[in-house]
Amino acid sequence: MKVVMADFAFIHRGISPDFTVATGVRIVHGDGDQTRWWFARARAGVMAYNEPSFLSLGLTGQFNPLDSASLGVELEYFNLWQGVWGLAGLQFYDSAGGTTFEGALGFTLFGLEYQRRLSGDRKDDQALMITVHMPFGIVRVARKQDLRPITVPQ
Repeated sequence: MKVVMADFAFIHRGISPDFTVATGVRIVHGDGDQTRWWFARARAGVMAYNEPSFLSLGLTGQFNPLDSASLGVELEYFNLWQGVWGLAGLQFYDSAGGTTFEGALGFTLFGLEYQRRLSGDRKDDQALMITVHMPFGIVRVARKQDLRPITVPQ
């Protein structure tokens, strides 16, 4: 018998810290809505995973396309093998006042995101963006190795 090291990390399971950043450009907005042409967001939270499925929940901060800065929460699902992801979030604190909803669907690193202000003086402002999304927490887990000794026949 021979002892070799094998990687048991083909299927990862567990809970891990998560950090995701996203940016993008606005492609459509409502008539008369106050918007900016770009947005940037960071999310820090926790991720539960049973590969290929990853579910992340975290606090977000963003310079949003509705011409304000905001803080809130976001939930995201990512299927690593198919490359598809979706997210939904609420930005409860907005520098322009009110609450903002966000929803996005994507494939690999790219997606389409819709944001709409639900309350406040600028209620019903909305924008649609093309996004680039970098899930550092998922990359960290997917690259993890779990080497263990096993015995194989010679």
